[in-house]
Amino acid sequence: MTPLPQLTTPPNGDDVLSVRGGRLYLEDVSLHDLALACGTPLYVLSDRQLRTNARRWATAAKAAWSYGPTLVMPSLKANTSPALRAILNEEGAGCDVFGAAELEIALGSKVPPGHISLNGATKSSPLLERAISAGVRVTLDSADEFERTRKLARRLGLRAHIRFRIRPWLPGTSAVSDFDPAGGPAYLSLQDYRAGMPEDEVTDCLAAAIGDEHLDPAGFHAHATRQTTDLSFWAAYAQDVGAACARLSAHRSGWRPREIDLGGGFAVPRDPTARQQPFNGATAPEPADYLTAMADGLTRGLTEGGLSPDGISLQVEPGRAIYGNAGLHLATVLNLKNQQWPLPRTWIETDTSEAFLGDTIIERNLWTVVPADEPGRERRVDAAVTGISCGFDQLVPAMSQPHVVPGEILAFLDTGAYQDATASNFNAMARPASVLVSGSQACLIKRRETLADITARDVPAGQTPISLPG
Repeated sequence: MTPLPQLTTPPNGDDVLSVRGGRLYLEDVSLHDLALACGTPLYVLSDRQLRTNARRWATAAKAAWSYGPTLVMPSLKANTSPALRAILNEEGAGCDVFGAAELEIALGSKVPPGHISLNGATKSSPLLERAISAGVRVTLDSADEFERTRKLARRLGLRAHIRFRIRPWLPGTSAVSDFDPAGGPAYLSLQDYRAGMPEDEVTDCLAAAIGDEHLDPAGFHAHATRQTTDLSFWAAYAQDVGAACARLSAHRSGWRPREIDLGGGFAVPRDPTARQQPFNGATAPEPADYLTAMADGLTRGLTEGGLSPDGISLQVEPGRAIYGNAGLHLATVLNLKNQQWPLPRTWIETDTSEAFLGDTIIERNLWTVVPADEPGRERRVDAAVTGISCGFDQLVPAMSQPHVVPGEILAFLDTGAYQDATASNFNAMARPASVLVSGSQACLIKRRETLADITARDVPAGQTPISLPG
C-alpha cells in the first residue's frame, strides 16, 4: 500500500486515501469497484476521516484554550446527512443549525439540545418557540428576535438560553479576502455580510436580558465566514470579538459571559475554495494553527478590555473543515472532445455536473481531480473537465490533465462539505446517492433520486385552487 502520489499532505490531508495495486482506495474500499457497484455520479464519505477531523479540532481547541470548557460545533448545513451526524455525536461534537428543517434534523439525529446552536438571521416565531421548548442555544440576530424570544419564553414559562451575535470590526488586519477579485481587505468584505447585531442593539438587549427570569444571557457569538487562510486575520478577528465582549460586559454588575462562540469559516487542507492554481502540496493551516491564533487574539481582546477569560467556554463551528476532506465525488468519463480550429480546445466530458458540485460556482472552487485507476499518471493533456448539464458546466478549467478514456472513473476530492447540501435538479437531473465507507465496508446513506422524486411536488393546474383574501 502506498500513499496517494503528489497529494499526501500529512498530518491532515489524506489519512484515508491510498493507492493499492494501481487503484485509488478510500479506507479499504476500491473507488473503481464502488463506482461499478453504485453507479456515478456518487458522493462518497469516510467514517474514519470524519472522526479524525472531529478529534483534531476538539484536541486543538482544548489545547489552545485553558481558561474554560471547549466545544466543537460543526455546522449541519455543511452536510445534513443523519448518518454522518451520528458519527459526530459519538465524537462528542455539537452543531450549528440554520432554520427549522436543520433544527429538526439535528434533534432527530439525537444531538443533545444543549449542544445545538440555532443561528441565522430572520428566525420565525414558530422556530424560536421550537428552539426554546427544546432547550437549544438561541443565537439572537436582531432586537426584533430578542423581543419575540423574550415574549415567547415568558408565555411558555421557560428560561431561554440566548447569546447575542455581534459584528466584529477589525481594520487592524490587511488580509485580503479570497472572494474580492480586486484584492480588497477581508474586514470590509465581512461588513457586507448581514448577520449579527449592531453593538448598540446588543447593549440595549443585554441590559434588558440581565435579571429577566425567562432569559439566560449566556454570552456572545460571531462568525467571519470563509474569507482567508491568513492567520493574522483570524487572530485580529478573535481579538476584536474579545474587545467587543469586554465592552458589552462593562458596567453589567454581577454579569459576565459564560461562553463565546467564534463561529467557522476554516479551510480544508487542500483548500479548493477560491483557488486559482492546481493543488501544489501547500496545505491550509491546521486546526491547531487556527485555534492558537484565535485563542491568543481572544485572550488579548478580553484582558485588554478588563474582562478575565477565566471560566469562559470557547466554541467553534468548523463545518467545512470537518466534513470537507472526509468526502469525494465519483464521476465517469463519457467522452473526449477535441477541437483544433479556430482555437485548440479539449474537453473531458463527464456524467456529473456543477449542479452536484455547487461550490464550483458559489465558492469558485478549483477541484483536485484524479483517476480512480493509476491516479499518479503523468498529466500531459491540456483539457477542461466538464459536466453533463446544458449550462457552461466547466468543473475544472483547461489545465494539465492525465490522458483518460471514456468509461474511466474520476475522483473529485474534498467534496464532503456543501456539495450534496447545495445540489439541485437543474435539467431535471436526479441528485446522486451518498455512500459511507467504514474500513472495508460501504453502505448507502442517501439513495439516488428518481424521476418520481423530482416531479413529486408538481400539481396539475386547476386541481388545487387558492382562496385569495377579500
